This record gives sequence, structure tokens and C-alpha cells, in this order.
Amino acid sequence: MKEYVLKNKRFIILMSIGTLITTFLILLVPIIITSIKFGDDEIFDYKLVIIISIVMLVSLFLQYIIIFFREKIAVDMNIKNSLDLYDRMFKLKYNNLIKLGPSYLVDRISTVVSSLYLFLCTTLTSIITNIIISVSCVFIVMYYNFFLGVLLFIIIPFNYFGYRELNKSLQKKSVYMQKASSLGYQNILALMANSDFMKQYSSYPFTNNYIKEELFSIFKSIKDVNVFAQSMSTILKFINIYVQNIVIFLISYDVIKNKLGITPVVVISVILPIFFNSVNEITRLNISSHEFKSGINFINEELSQEHFEKNGSKVLDSINDIKIIKTNIEQNNIKFKIEGDFHLEKGDIIYVSGVSGSGKSTLLKSIASFYENDYILYENFYLNELQLEELRKKVVYVAQESVILPISLERNLQLGCFEEHNRDLKVKGIDKERLTEKIYEGGRNLSGGEKQRVAIARALYTDPDVLLLDEVTSNIDDESTKLIYRDVLSLSKNKIIFITSHDESIRKMCNKEIVVRKG
Repeated sequence: MKEYVLKNKRFIILMSIGTLITTFLILLVPIIITSIKFGDDEIFDYKLVIIISIVMLVSLFLQYIIIFFREKIAVDMNIKNSLDLYDRMFKLKYNNLIKLGPSYLVDRISTVVSSLYLFLCTTLTSIITNIIISVSCVFIVMYYNFFLGVLLFIIIPFNYFGYRELNKSLQKKSVYMQKASSLGYQNILALMANSDFMKQYSSYPFTNNYIKEELFSIFKSIKDVNVFAQSMSTILKFINIYVQNIVIFLISYDVIKNKLGITPVVVISVILPIFFNSVNEITRLNISSHEFKSGINFINEELSQEHFEKNGSKVLDSINDIKIIKTNIEQNNIKFKIEGDFHLEKGDIIYVSGVSGSGKSTLLKSIASFYENDYILYENFYLNELQLEELRKKVVYVAQESVILPISLERNLQLGCFEEHNRDLKVKGIDKERLTEKIYEGGRNLSGGEKQRVAIARALYTDPDVLLLDEVTSNIDDESTKLIYRDVLSLSKNKIIFITSHDESIRKMCNKEIVVRKG
């Protein structure tokens, strides 16, 4: 929590100054009212009404200015905090990334950034406002009736500690709710992920019953949390209202007994709504704090440095050879054996063969530095000795499913561009006239072959030393496959290229082979 407060201290200071000014102007109104001598024979000075009106208008204007600049500064703050959290996500070990799921992490990051914004924009400034307003109101009331002032003062810590304990309980229940909801929706998504399966079995009783059971579990957990939160909040609000009514009763009693004049009654009547409004803000303050703390817990637990990849310091100028120094490998709970060539050099085209599930993709992802390992040497250096960001510029992995974003074709290609000069790299097999064309979501206006050409061209933008092609042509026609591999293999003289495929014709294009077997 302290880390993020300090990171955004400039924003907090500016908001606090603005809040102090507007708070002073709000409190100025009851102070002006206290100067009025109600019940005197002298003519009422209407200039006071004008002064009060001016003060309120100035306060309103300043609040607008503060809101405007707050939101303006908040954009930069939100971007900075989001980029920080995304950077943490990028540094996660591959296993942790797969375990949590990118979609879950992106959703949680969005929620955390929103809670950070709410806390820093509203909660911290509300702390200042509530303390100043509530304490000032207490002292004003004490001036006229000490006992009533003490009674009001007790309300402040009662609310703070009451809602703090409520939030502790809510935090525990919310963690359970989030896990239950996430698991439930993941189960539903797993059922609906395949369009063919969904169409075939959507009308079956089991399907509807399964979804119904998962939805019941999700919304029951939400209901339990909401019932608890609203019940406890209602009790605390009831106590506040009870105390407020007691104060009003005591004032009325003092008036009847002529213990209070008209001026104190008017002042206290003005003060009470301001005070209780300030006290009620403590409720929102604590709720915001709960969400903020939940976000901080997520950062500390899921995005902590202990889950980051181990990053060395050695930077290789180039990768001319790769050695695999073990034949029996266990990686990501998968055991497999490899046979064949273990010393690979530039110009080599390696065909990686094996049955489905044998570990071919795992081997390629290990070479790509996704998995921590101690059986692959790059220029006689182990993975943990190398700077990963620089290594991944030189060792590029292309998956079976290509990622196509709804931006221009050119910008899709430039996702693999680290440096400006790489933009001039010749892209083979892509119609240059289409480079400025907007790509639809999911690449719907591209063929399967075009999508893979984009993915491969993107990989080539860094001019890597090692290119890993993992079943990149498994879902496209034979003609497109031949054209893609023809273009790729024409670059093989200055690269090490790994290919996994079940196409025997591809094997003939390679000069080395690694066989992967289960267990």
C-alpha cells in the first residue's frame, strides 16, 4: 500500500490542497451564521446572505476546477499504474501465467487500477475532508453544549473501527466469492469454448443443468457476501441515525427548558447535517479501502517478485549454436526423452518429430526461454545466466494459433519490431498494397495462410538467430504450406530453424532431426 501511495504522492498532494480549500469554504458558512444575532431589534443585514451565496458559489467553482484537474491527472496516473501491473504480469514465470490465465490477470488488473484510482482520488482526500469537517463540527457544537459535542465525537471512532472490522470480514468473504465466481465462469467457458460442441449439445438436458449448477454456485456466493455486507452496514447506519435523533431530542429539550437560545439552535441545526454527512462518508471510505487492500493483496500474492522469471545479466551478441545436454527431461510435469542431434548451429533446419502429447511444444518453448531449464545451452551459457528480454529478440517462437489484432496489417507486423531500422525489413509473401488495410477482429478478413504469414513475418522483424515454428501450418492447405516454408527456409543460412510438423514432406526440407518420445 505504501509503495503506491508514494508513487502517486504528487497527485495526492494536489488533491489534498484542493480539498483543504473547499473544506474551509464549506465550514465558513456556519461560522458566518454564528455571527448573526437572531432575535435582536436591529434590522437584519442582508449583506450576510450575499456573502454566504458568494462563498458557496466560490466553493462550487473550486470543486469543479478540482474535479477537472483531478480527472486530467488521473489519466496519467491510471496509465502509469496499469503499465506497472502489466509489466509485473509480463515478468511472471510461464507456469504462473498459464495457471492464472491471461484473461483473468487482465480483468483483475483492470479492477485493481480502478480501486487504486478510487482510493487515491476519493478515499485519501476524503480522509482529510472528513477529519477536518467532523472535528470542526464537534468543536462548534461543544462551544454551545459540551455534552452534545462529546456525543458527536464518539461517533467518529465508532464508525471508523466499526466499518474497519466489517471490511476485514468482507475481505475474507470476497476472496471466496471471487474464486467461486472465477471457477464457475471458467467451467462454463470450457463448455462453450468449442462452437461445434456447443451447437451439437446445447439442447441436451445435461448441458443446461450443468450451466444452471455453475450459475447457482456463482450467484449464491455473491448473495452470501451481499447479505452480510448490507446487514452489517444497516446496523451501523441505524446506530448513527439513533444517535442523530438523540442529539435532536436533547436540543429540543434544552430549547423547551430555555437552556439554549435561537442562535445555538440554528447553528447546531446547520452543523448536524454537515457532521453526519461527513461521518457517513467514512462508510464509503472504508469500502474503498477494502477494495484497495484487496487489490494490493492481489499484487503481493499473484504479481509478487517471487513469481517473476529469473533474469541473468549476460547479453549475447548473437546465437551461433545451441546445445541440448540432457536426453531425459522433465518439464512442466511432463517427462519426455529426446533422440537425435543435440548440437545445433546456424544454417541447421531441425525437424522435431513425435506423437501428439510427447513434449515437442514443451521442448520448443523451453528453447524459447518460456520455461526455466538447465538442459539448454546458448553459446555455452545456461538460461539463468542470460538477460531474457535480449535473448527473446534472438530466439523467437511462433505458435500454431497466430495472434492478430484489429489494427492495420503493418502495425500487426511491427509488434515484433524492437528498433526503428527493423521496419525496413523485407516481408515475404504479403501483399504490400494491403499493409495499410484494417484487420477485423480475430483476422476475419485474412485467410489461414495469410494469418500465419503475418505471424512468421512478425517473428522475422527482429531478424532472430533462432526461429521456432510449432505446427504453424497444421490448419492451412498444402499449397500455402509449401509457399510459407519455401520463403522461411530461404532465410536458413544465417539462422537455426526448428520445425514441428506431422507433414512428411517438411522432414525432407530439414538437415537434422530430433525425436521426442513420452517418458
